[in-house]
Amino acid sequence: MNIAGDQIEHCGGADGAAYGGGGRKGTDLDTKGRLSLAKKVAPDIVTAELKKTFEWTTHHTRIVSIVGGTAIVLGVAYSLWNSMGIKKEKALQSQYFELEAQVLKKRTEYEKARNQPARPDSPDPKESKGAKAKEAKSDKAKEPKSAQATGSVGGAAQVGAAGTSAGATGSVGGEAATGNLLKDYGDLPNQLKQFAQQNANSKAGAMAALLFANLMSEYHQPGEAVPVLKDVRTTGLLSQLGQMELGTLLANDGKCDEAIGIFDRLANDPKSAFLKLEAKFKTGLCWQSKGDVAKAEEILNQVVVEGKENSVARSAKKYLRLFRLRKTEEVKAN
Repeated sequence: MNIAGDQIEHCGGADGAAYGGGGRKGTDLDTKGRLSLAKKVAPDIVTAELKKTFEWTTHHTRIVSIVGGTAIVLGVAYSLWNSMGIKKEKALQSQYFELEAQVLKKRTEYEKARNQPARPDSPDPKESKGAKAKEAKSDKAKEPKSAQATGSVGGAAQVGAAGTSAGATGSVGGEAATGNLLKDYGDLPNQLKQFAQQNANSKAGAMAALLFANLMSEYHQPGEAVPVLKDVRTTGLLSQLGQMELGTLLANDGKCDEAIGIFDRLANDPKSAFLKLEAKFKTGLCWQSKGDVAKAEEILNQVVVEGKENSVARSAKKYLRLFRLRKTEEVKAN
């Protein structure tokens, strides 16, 4: 503005007439003119700039408001979805734990029946067969017919699902397992299977799949659990444990090529480092079952070195000794 003012002052001489006269009067006019220009030009520039700024701010405020509003809506939606997901997971886990409790109850009863100590009044195991047979015949004659029909002592024990009474299996406090999955656990395995398949994306579904696989392994039916474990879609610890169980079942089912692929992935995945030694150990056993003893020994030796004195390393040492023993026997045989 000073530059413009100076230019107007210099016009106070001959050129001052252009602005209303020369000399002092011209200067006054020039001064007034300068002031009038300052008042006229400067506010227009400022107003224009302010107007532009206001328009930009207004426009972008709308955009920011829309984006901010969208973010808030998405945030609320995610929170609601996450909250609903947590509630759903908790509800599913409650359902799973009910099934698990029934399985564990039966399993505990079978364990107690199998490990039941002998009663103080039970016959001496060293007693001769003839004396035991005579005593059993005498006791049977005194029992009611209903008790004789079931073969139980005093008619108190139930008949086992395979036609064997708890007394006949040596249990006193409960019925022993028959070895038949359906007779021992009824429809529980099927319920676990359906629950796992219907909720494959949940942690509860993964736990159901693992328990189902455990039962199938216990009753020598690994093939039944393989598709159920393959359907598990959750991530994290349960997923890794499910993969380990899947590989184990495949190996037990004679499908070592597929099992080795799973074990290798687990052994090389940093997220499943806690399963690395077990995965390598089982890989070694798979190679041994495929007939490549040299490869099996190489892997098991790695397990021994890496595991030092933990349980997996000790198991690997046992197998290595077994391999050496077989080699020695083969050499002697030849």
